[in-house]
Amino acid sequence: MTTVEADKFHSWWQTEFGVCPPVGYRLRTAFPHRWVRFHSLPDGKRYAETPEEAAEVLRRHNVVAGALLGDGEPIVIVCTGYSDREEPVLPEGHRAVPGWLQLAHTVVIPSYDDDLPGYWHFWTASTRWWPGRFDELLMGVARDEIRNILLVQPDRRAVYHPYDGGADVIGADIFVCDSLRRDFRNWLSAHPSGL
Repeated sequence: MTTVEADKFHSWWQTEFGVCPPVGYRLRTAFPHRWVRFHSLPDGKRYAETPEEAAEVLRRHNVVAGALLGDGEPIVIVCTGYSDREEPVLPEGHRAVPGWLQLAHTVVIPSYDDDLPGYWHFWTASTRWWPGRFDELLMGVARDEIRNILLVQPDRRAVYHPYDGGADVIGADIFVCDSLRRDFRNWLSAHPSGL
């Protein structure tokens, strides 16, 4: 899959993940055997406070994502826009996304705050993974300015979900996750749940 149109990506997603929408925390729950989490700073510190810590956040994201996705490999970036209506809304930080965004699909996901449904609009952009190419996007996520971003490599069945504090990885199988755990064991959580 060198480039992926939004409708083809949506079909691939449904084949790979079924009814689970492209939402990081839902993937973690639905596919625990394919999941592993890495922290972006020592001791699970959530936010960088110095330039050195910001550099460490980017280093860890680039190293783990590169190991999962493959340098130079085609990827699909999935970004999420939110609204209280069905009309599509562009995602936060869309200017930090390299490539042209296409609307893939919209789903209703119940809100945690009230009983009203919230519309999540999933946009995609096809590009290639290279370390450093996504630093602006990754730092936006690390500062909690951009949420619900996925970097997907369909041929590897791999999903990289950065969040403010680290990244959740969905590998093709338990063997991929175990290999990443071994390679980056110092960046894992000490908590028994892996969170």
